[in-house]
Amino acid sequence: MHPNVGDIFDRATRTWYHLTVYRLGKLDTAVFQIVVDSRGQFRQLGKLSRFGDRPKDAPVLHFSGPLTLGLLTSQFLRGAGPNSVEAWIGTNPPRGTQGEPTYLVLDDWIPPYRSPTAQVEFPDATPGSKPIGSSVRLARRERGVRFVGRILVPEQACKGKAKIRLTIPGWNTGAVQPSTSEIPLVDPK
Repeated sequence: MHPNVGDIFDRATRTWYHLTVYRLGKLDTAVFQIVVDSRGQFRQLGKLSRFGDRPKDAPVLHFSGPLTLGLLTSQFLRGAGPNSVEAWIGTNPPRGTQGEPTYLVLDDWIPPYRSPTAQVEFPDATPGSKPIGSSVRLARRERGVRFVGRILVPEQACKGKAKIRLTIPGWNTGAVQPSTSEIPLVDPK
């Protein structure tokens, strides 16, 4: 089921938006996928898996807000071969609200020759040593909203947290803010 909600005009920004909602699954357990087409700019995709019982408990999806890079990867495995680094471009929910980011649909706005770069610092097992630096270009695109690349965890990296900085080098067309995240390094089970 996918009702085409239609066009909405925002007087404050003088922008037209086209809204479509898709229901994925049975109604009692459905996830709702919302696609907003910001005319002349880009499309963003958001998902709702629940609603709030009261307005103050409702999740918030923010469309056409400030764009940033975000990390989907939650951990790196040590000694297990290459790890995936997965990232998105989109808009975070406003501060103080509950909700998920909305993701840019990648076939619209970002040229195919532009991709984020992940600069990673791994903790070194040698006491007092500087972090081990590595970088990877996230050139592969998957599922319409993900940038993906592969990186090896260096052998001399110890348990701890890897620091990841996401940027889009050399691209000045859009204001996409870089981001920095930390994720754990774990041993395979």
